[in-house]
Order: sequence, then structure tokens, then C-alpha cells
Amino acid sequence: MEVFNKLVEKLGKKKMISLAISLALIIVAAIVIPIVIINSGGCEHTYDNGCDAMCNECGEEREITHSWKEADCTAPKTCKVCGTTDGEALGHKPSEDDGDCTTEVKCTRCGEVTTPANAKHTVGSDGKCTDCGYELDVIPPTHEHIWSTATYEWNADHTVCTATRVCTVDEIHKETENGAVTSQIAKAATCAAKGETTYTATFTNIAFVTQTKTVEDIPVSTEHIWGEVAYEWSAYNTICTATITCTLDENHKKTENAIATKSTAGNCDIGGTHTYTATFSETKFDTQIKTESFEAGHDYQITYHWEYGGAVCHAKHSCYHCADTTEEEIAMREAVVITVTGDCSTGGTLTRTATFADSTFETQTKTESFSAGEHIFRGICSTQCESCEKTVRSVEASDHTILRPYTNFECDVCMKGSTLEGWAPDSDDSEFG
Repeated sequence: MEVFNKLVEKLGKKKMISLAISLALIIVAAIVIPIVIINSGGCEHTYDNGCDAMCNECGEEREITHSWKEADCTAPKTCKVCGTTDGEALGHKPSEDDGDCTTEVKCTRCGEVTTPANAKHTVGSDGKCTDCGYELDVIPPTHEHIWSTATYEWNADHTVCTATRVCTVDEIHKETENGAVTSQIAKAATCAAKGETTYTATFTNIAFVTQTKTVEDIPVSTEHIWGEVAYEWSAYNTICTATITCTLDENHKKTENAIATKSTAGNCDIGGTHTYTATFSETKFDTQIKTESFEAGHDYQITYHWEYGGAVCHAKHSCYHCADTTEEEIAMREAVVITVTGDCSTGGTLTRTATFADSTFETQTKTESFSAGEHIFRGICSTQCESCEKTVRSVEASDHTILRPYTNFECDVCMKGSTLEGWAPDSDDSEFG
């Protein structure tokens, strides 16, 4: 500094100023004006600045060294000559926050404020700052609560009912209570409808009123309230049908058909009585006994019975009392025609039509429904399905029946089997190989 002062005294202030300006211009020229270097090859190399590595004239490269300024909080490492950067800015490093919102937080590297300070604390109703929770040595402001209308919320299974009310002046102030819940059946469940439960919640806080809620949450009952059993006899008292119906839902009912047994006292010469007895498997149904008297003399009637799985229709003109038969015919084989609507893969109907040679008897029909996947057969010993015509089951020779003598021993039911031992269905598409 002393040397500089002597130089000023010797040259004078004006010359010193001129000298300073000259030096400054030289420095600027070195940075801004392209640098010119003459090498042995004759190229006067020119560069944009001291950090430019390639000659603007011949493209020859040279080694350079940047003049770095180290990275700080807001800028990466930067060359002071050409502005090249390396890496990223360090970012601020805040000092530890003391939890007081009136104290600012600064960066420990550059001193910049990262969290500004509030001018003052905001006093809450609990005596703490509403921003930072700082406990203040002040008396919280007081007010008279103005409560909202209480709300009540039941949980999913109605075992808890929560009452809540909130101060409209300061919502921080609220009161809640889980009521004591009791329950009772309001409506018993039946086989036709669910039952109902009434839940009641009571509270100790007089601000909360008792709550009740009725919910349909009792499952439908499997128990029925049955009415009286009704019994109905068929024509000729061969079958007795018992029916019982639920008094709550008439769609719920039980029905059973019992085949009656018949016993006769007396005969057609002197008259007598028939006693019919029907016994049921259902314990709710009682055995039914029906007695009818008849006078002397025959009572001839025509009856039809489908037998052997529907392959045969047996017609009789006989006395109902003594079974004396005047006319009898069995429709079988070609006299029973099978008609199928649909097939065994989709389901449909099978109709049997029986015709008789004796004009005393009328043509009889019988229609049966069958489901998808169900095979249908002409008779009890048939092996071939009437729909798909495949042999789908096997039978024993003893299962076949001859109702009239034939020299070929062919079964009168299925019209294919034989009563001879060792017989087997002759079919290429048999499922039994």
C-alpha cells in the first residue's frame, strides 16, 4: 500500500487514472478479442477466449485450463472466463428449526433465509400458537359455546352409536360419546320374510337424546307354521294324496302320494265292504283309512295300466269288487308307438300311444318330459336310447319278459332282447364295447 501511495505521488493522479484505464483495456482485450498466436507452421491461431480449445483458423486443438468458481447454494461450479458449468448447485442447508414460528431459519452456507419468521404468534383457544404449537404465557380467549345440532352415527352391525356435537365458535371444541346399545326383536323372521331388530342407544350427556333404529337383519327362517293336512282320494281310491301348506306362505307346501292297499269283506253275491289304507313316510301325515260298502252284484269297469316302464299298456274290463274279468287286452310291441320331440342332448318329451284291437278299449296316450343329458327308453329292459339310438346300458337276460309265446324268445318289452342266457345287444355303437 505504501508503494502504491509513492507511485501516485510521483506520477500524479491523472497519470495513475490513465494507467489504470490502459491496464483495464488490455485485460478486456485479452478476454473479448480473439487471441492470436503465431506458431512455427505459419498459422496465426485465433481463439474466442482463453478457454477456447480449438483454433478458429486451422482447427488445431490445444490444452486449456478453466478458471473455476466453486459451486454455491444457487449455482453449480462455473468457469469465470467462459461460463462452462460442472455439476449442480449445492442447494440451501437450513439450520436446525427451533420450532418457534417467530424465529427465521437461515442457510448455514450462504446465510439466506429459507423459512421466514412470523411477526408474532397466533394465540389459539388452548393457549398455544396455532401455527407452531408453541405454548404461550397468555390466557386463551374465552367464549360461550354455541353448540351445533348433535349428529348420530351407527356402525355397520349396530353395536355402537356415536353422538357428536361441535362448537360453532371454535370447532376445536367438540363433545362425543358412544352410547350404551341394547337390542330386541321387533319382528320375528318367518319362512316368507326376514325379521327385524330394534337397536336403542342411550347417553349420559344430557345434550344427546336416545336413539332407536329398526333394521331388517334377521335371516329368513327355515321353520314353517303348517296348517291342517288335507287328504284327497283318487278315483277308485287307489291313491291318497296328503298336502300341508304353510300358513305364512302358500307357496311352501309338502305333498305325498300314498298307494292304498285294499281289503274286501263279502262278495258280489251278498255285498260287502272295501277298506282302503294309505300309509305315508312323512311324519306329519297320518295313516288314512277309508271304508266303502257295496251291494250284491258285479260292477264292471274299464281300467288301463302302463307297465314294464311304459312299453306295455294293460286294459281290463273287470268287476271292481271281485275282479271278475270279461275283457282283457295287452297293447305291446307294434301296438305301442313311441314319438320323441327334442333329443337327449337338449331335453324334450316322449309320447307313448297304445291302440287296442278290441273296440271295448280306447286308444291311450302317455307323455313324459326328459331333461338334457337324460337318455330315454322304450321299457325297463331296453338298452338303446329312443333319442340318440345308441346302446347306453346293459341288462341281464333274466330282465327280459315274454308275455306271449314266441319261438324266437324275443322280449315283448324292448323287442330286441332275448330271455336266453348269454344274450348280449348286437350293436356296433354300444357304449359297453
